[in-house]
Amino acid sequence: MLSTLDFKSFIPDSYKILSQLDLFVSNSGVDKVQQGLIKIRASQINNCDFCIQIHTDDAINNGEDPKRISMLNTWRQAKKWFSREEQLILTLLEEITTISGHGLSSEIYNATLDTFGKEKTLRLIMAIANINGWNRIGVSLKINLFEQ
Repeated sequence: MLSTLDFKSFIPDSYKILSQLDLFVSNSGVDKVQQGLIKIRASQINNCDFCIQIHTDDAINNGEDPKRISMLNTWRQAKKWFSREEQLILTLLEEITTISGHGLSSEIYNATLDTFGKEKTLRLIMAIANINGWNRIGVSLKINLFEQ
């Protein structure tokens, strides 16, 4: 079994840069509810249990309804829980998170531009890329919430 590496201790400069990106995304104008949905859903797809727990707790502390969070993994069947904009963000997120499967479709890209405009579309993509980066680090380094 692989041992967990503490990249914050071994390569603090890269941790600092990623943390700065995280702070930028947090203050980018994407609202906190949308950020929570992005972080939790990407973490579910990427099987990052550490990030799922952290971001679920954060979302609940920021006022998110735990019932909505419980429906997030099956949001396509539970659409009544999510606004049209949130459904579009979740579709965008899934296409980007699983980009090797088929890429980001022109349909979703254009719908996102039409709904949110250029700047917010870029901010959403940055938020999605950011959590995917953290998920890949967490899963690769075997970070476990219960060993922290």
